[in-house]
Amino acid sequence: MTVKLVTLITSFNRKEKTLEVLSRLASQRFSEVVQNDIFLTDDKSRDGTLEEVRRLFPQVMTYSGDGNLYWNRGMINSWRAAIKYRHDIDYFFLVNDDTEIFEDCIENLLRTSRSFGDNSIIVGSTVDRYTKEFSYGGVIQNKIKKLKFTRVEPKETPLVVDTFNANVVLIPFGVFQRVGMLDSTFVHSMGDFDYGLRAKYKGIKTIAAPNYHGFCSRNNSENTWLDKNLSISKRFRLINSVKGLPFGEWFKFANRHGGAAWLLYFLSPYIRILGRR
Repeated sequence: MTVKLVTLITSFNRKEKTLEVLSRLASQRFSEVVQNDIFLTDDKSRDGTLEEVRRLFPQVMTYSGDGNLYWNRGMINSWRAAIKYRHDIDYFFLVNDDTEIFEDCIENLLRTSRSFGDNSIIVGSTVDRYTKEFSYGGVIQNKIKKLKFTRVEPKETPLVVDTFNANVVLIPFGVFQRVGMLDSTFVHSMGDFDYGLRAKYKGIKTIAAPNYHGFCSRNNSENTWLDKNLSISKRFRLINSVKGLPFGEWFKFANRHGGAAWLLYFLSPYIRILGRR
């Protein structure tokens, strides 16, 4: 029996990284027959990403954005294209184009998914290639401060978490039928956390699969709204930028997931900036 897998990717001006992840997808080792159709949205890269992908990986389904999709809406574009093109999907595999997945990555995620009856979101964890420190994966939500999240390092056995960073994620089709796609309210960030939490409210577990599944370095806080060396005015501009916590998106996320004290938690990043923290 053939496993019908769909891989979703979005890219922007990271040609070498995008080509690397496509190469690693082509080199995945499987103990069964897996049909992996790849859907990639390039958000108007200026470095020739789309042209090189089409030349070197003609089997990849490619789509062009207008330069304003960013990560979340770029992934949604790939997702919509996939479900329009394919009608016999078993799993969706979401991967960031800057993640160097290991050759047994998908095989291990499939194994974990089956052990949970293909009824859960399965998250793969990444490690920094150079520092060997845990970078992305499963995330726990603070039980009291609902908008405080802590990344959870993988263990030798599966872990139940609350939500996830979508660097490496396997979503069974049955879960997709209940939760749907990422929410297009969010342009760049917050969409993955929102997805995991929405799934949780429907009784769907998110599982951090055992061990690591790829290399990926964490983004640092330099020149972001978290950078305490910047002026207060600059930090306010950055927090309201697409890659920060845009007011409308953050308001919806806080209201949806912040619990009874959501308004206080919604204001906390702005208070933090004013207090130069």
